Amino acid sequence: PFPLKKQVKKLEKVKEKGWEGVTFEDLWRYNCMDADATLRIFEIQRKNHYLVQEMPVLMAEQETLVRMRVRGMSIESAQIAAVQADVDTEIAGQVEQMRAMPAVQVFQSRRKNPFNPASALQVRQLMEGCLSLPVFIRSRKTGTASTGKESLRQLREYHPFVPLLEEYRKTVQIRKNFLVPLAATATNGRLHPEWKLGGTRTWRLSCSSPNIQNIPKNPRIRQLFRPAPGCVFVAADYSQAELRVVASLSGEEAMIQAFRAGVDAHTATAAALYGVPLNAVTPLQREQGKRCNFAVVYGISPEGMHQKFGLPVEQAKEMLRKLWDSMPAIAAW
Repeated sequence: PFPLKKQVKKLEKVKEKGWEGVTFEDLWRYNCMDADATLRIFEIQRKNHYLVQEMPVLMAEQETLVRMRVRGMSIESAQIAAVQADVDTEIAGQVEQMRAMPAVQVFQSRRKNPFNPASALQVRQLMEGCLSLPVFIRSRKTGTASTGKESLRQLREYHPFVPLLEEYRKTVQIRKNFLVPLAATATNGRLHPEWKLGGTRTWRLSCSSPNIQNIPKNPRIRQLFRPAPGCVFVAADYSQAELRVVASLSGEEAMIQAFRAGVDAHTATAAALYGVPLNAVTPLQREQGKRCNFAVVYGISPEGMHQKFGLPVEQAKEMLRKLWDSMPAIAAW
């Protein structure tokens, strides 16, 4: 055993510097400490029966993830640079569009440098000053106007600058979160991402280097992923799993019967909300039914529906009231 506290402090300082100047001895000591601490925790948990039932399942899952990482997946490496160049051109065009707006030009005239949409401070100053946009959400830390996703969503209708800024941020995110990591990690036409069992606070599987669990729907990104010769991609998902759990726990007969009959739950909810037959539910009505269903599952308020979906608060209240009336068992549960 090593003098743990002293050794940990020493190695944490080395780690903060980006491992510069680290010796081989420091590295093997650090790795041995990782393994030693993990084994100690395992023994404690085993003695307390924390892992007796779960361990076989966890080991099987971990072995599967190891095989997934070693095998990797196919990607069109040669096309990544071309797609990134296209995205860079798109970002530059979006920036120029914003800078060409009269209000932004007024803002730039008061400064030495051009407007930088990547600066949250400049965006906030522009929105509060030259654009005179209302403030719906404030930062909890500073009390200043928020420039985050939810805030921009509520401001879309107030000025054409806002939706353009949203598109700019989406494009930048695609470049930063997907194209750059893909270019850095693709080797010989293969990706070998790191899969983490219980990688989130809710113990869901997570992925990094790069994260291929959340590939954007942008076709330029998705076209980079191709199945290897002789293989195919398969898309599979649980069908409205949360709602099935709610129906089972609450005993809500209307929802249970809908599932048993193979009726889409969101369509059934929309039919109840709008008082129309199932075959008369429109796509927009189904979308509202879907929002209400998940609002129920996660306990959203009318104010929350207003912020998340843009629904007027009174309309959200009425929709939730109708939903509770149509599903009394869920309301009671």
